[in-house]
Amino acid sequence: MLNLMHITINGQPLVQFVLIFLVVVACYFVGNINFAKIIARAKKIDITKQGSGNPGTMNMARTLGTRWGFVTLALDAAKGAFGAVLGWYVLCFGRFAPQLFSFGDDLIGMLIGGASVVIGHIFPIIYKFKGGKGVASTIGVCMVLNPIVTLISFVAAVTFIVFFKFGTIASFITLTPPIALFTYRIATAVDAYGYFYAPAMTRLVAPILCVLLFLLVLFMHRTNLKRMFNGTENVVNALKKKQKKQKQKQTQKA
Repeated sequence: MLNLMHITINGQPLVQFVLIFLVVVACYFVGNINFAKIIARAKKIDITKQGSGNPGTMNMARTLGTRWGFVTLALDAAKGAFGAVLGWYVLCFGRFAPQLFSFGDDLIGMLIGGASVVIGHIFPIIYKFKGGKGVASTIGVCMVLNPIVTLISFVAAVTFIVFFKFGTIASFITLTPPIALFTYRIATAVDAYGYFYAPAMTRLVAPILCVLLFLLVLFMHRTNLKRMFNGTENVVNALKKKQKKQKQKQTQKA
């Protein structure tokens, strides 16, 4: 019987490349699930024809209210976290030997799975490659990479939105610290014996994947950034929807 562990490519077992392919494909199609469109369709709304037209958290918050914005955020973040955890478990290569199907000390699989979900969210084949901007899914990946820093950054971002209303800046307030710190840690961290925690290839590839993921999300916000500089960017008013509903109820009672 053919044993893939005994077949190698440049010294690496063929099974590793097969697993990478399977994880990338699986996570990409998980990313294709667009919860903003699913929720909006259930409410008889085409979210792509509302507000900014983006099927993501901010447009859901503007269109359906803060509650549904947070629901969308949580679900999209969950699929990003799922991809990161799946990649970490299946593709953990280890410092000294393969540690497949284990949560080991090599985290490159985490980035491969997480990035595949984000790409699937932004460029979903089932929606003709027209998806969201990848912030919420990337937040989910960051929750696996560095949960404490991501939570702190998220709280800071929500506070920023409450006072300044700009969701684009808030998105990068959330993403920048965990990605930057993880990139630095994976490239420099050593153990008590002076050995790098991550294999040499991971120290090279992981920071590149982090930077590319960040730049991809930044690129997807290019029109938002342009509108901000022009003073025409849409704002998120967390209280506007609630106040409007309260006013409608008061009118009906009167």
